[in-house]
Amino acid sequence: EISTLNLIKQLGEQRIFLGSYPGGPEDVGILRKYGINSVINLQTERQMNERNIDWLMLQKIYKNNDI
Repeated sequence: EISTLNLIKQLGEQRIFLGSYPGGPEDVGILRKYGINSVINLQTERQMNERNIDWLMLQKIYKNNDI
């Protein structure tokens, strides 16, 4: 699937995945398809502002999707 996630890559045998930030609800749905149930955001507030990422909105979407 093509999305702003660009690439989701599993690290070895672990259930740890790396990827870009979700662009919205449709991308969070893709995370659910992969069985991802938690997210760690490593971007600074400045980076999120530069990319117009609404972290509070994403947190609500994650919660609604049991992530």
